[in-house]
This record gives sequence, C-alpha cells and structure tokens, in this order.
Amino acid sequence: MKFGIRAKLFVVSISLIFISVVSADIYLSRALNDERTQTVRDELFVRLNLVSGGVLSRADSIDDYRAIARLVDEASLLAQARVSLIRNDGRLIGDSDLDEAETQSAESHGDRPEVIAAKSTGRGESTRYSSTIQQRMMYVAAPLILKGQTVGV
Repeated sequence: MKFGIRAKLFVVSISLIFISVVSADIYLSRALNDERTQTVRDELFVRLNLVSGGVLSRADSIDDYRAIARLVDEASLLAQARVSLIRNDGRLIGDSDLDEAETQSAESHGDRPEVIAAKSTGRGESTRYSSTIQQRMMYVAAPLILKGQTVGV
C-alpha cells in the first residue's frame, strides 16, 4: 500500500503532537512536583518556627522527660505534624509519635542530615524514604535554644 502526501503529513503531524504532549507532560510534572515540594518545605519551616519559638521554648530543662513529652505532644498538636526533640549528642528525648519507652530505646538521631545541617547552619532539611512508615518523608530541623544555649534540635 502506498501512502499519499496527505497521509504522510498526517502521520508526521500526529507524531509531532504526540512528542510535544509527552515532552510537556514530563517537564510540567517535574516542575509542579518541585514547586509543591518547596511549598511543603516552606510550610514545615513555618510550623517549626512556631513550635520551637513557642511551645518548646517553655521547657525549663531537657532532662525532665515527662515534661518534655507533654511539650512535644502539645507542639505536635499545634504544628499538626510529628515533632521530635533530639539532644546535642543525638539522643532522642521526645517524640510525639512514640511513647516514653520507645523514645528512650530509639537509635541515635545525631547522624541524620537535617540534624547535622541544623547544628551547623541553623536550619536543616532532608527528604528521604522512611522504612518505618514505608513512604517518602520530608524532615526539617532547627536548633532548640533554652536560656541562651543550644541544647538540642
């Protein structure tokens, strides 16, 4: 079967339209994903600032685990997010999603990218896969300052 000029032009036109639509979809999907990720990151930092400057700054000491647990739970309700408090040595001392026994037995959090960045620059963030809940998560961190001293993240 022999194709005429019209059929050839039609096939070429359809091919170009298909390539254009696929290219636009790939580009826009990535651009929208990047924009949404930045929006979520910015929102998390706003919540973090509210929590660290408000609820958690009311702590007298980070050694009173029961008081820290109450403050972390209150901060979580305010932020509508999971809140964790980590000592400078990496030890988890409060987590809104864990009970006291789980918190005390948790592994060190000192080597996490957002914690390291928060200690060195005052603000840290990381997006990674959480094996605990089986999904990609975004984490943000900032130093916790009590009585003029950085006592944790």
